[in-house]
Amino acid sequence: QGAATRMDRKIVSVSQNAVVQAESEILGCDRCDSEAKTPFWQILNEFRFYQGDQVLYILPVLATCPNCREAIDEMTCVAPRKLQKTVARKRPALRGQA
Repeated sequence: QGAATRMDRKIVSVSQNAVVQAESEILGCDRCDSEAKTPFWQILNEFRFYQGDQVLYILPVLATCPNCREAIDEMTCVAPRKLQKTVARKRPALRGQA
């Protein structure tokens, strides 16, 4: 099987709070930081329970680069604060589940 097509992806609208949270995890964007190689959607993935590229994010507002103040959309490459690879996290158990 090849890469997922748009038909295979979930479309997720994230909150403005999630955008702000993801902004706090970046150092700069591809306009101001030569190390910016990670698409912003991958930073958003760190706060969600989706894996890989199975999701297409829709932002309610554009993020802002903390360094140069330029607008960042989900496809803009950014430099993450932590350079470690994203580790898959377990979904927390819901009440009544263990």
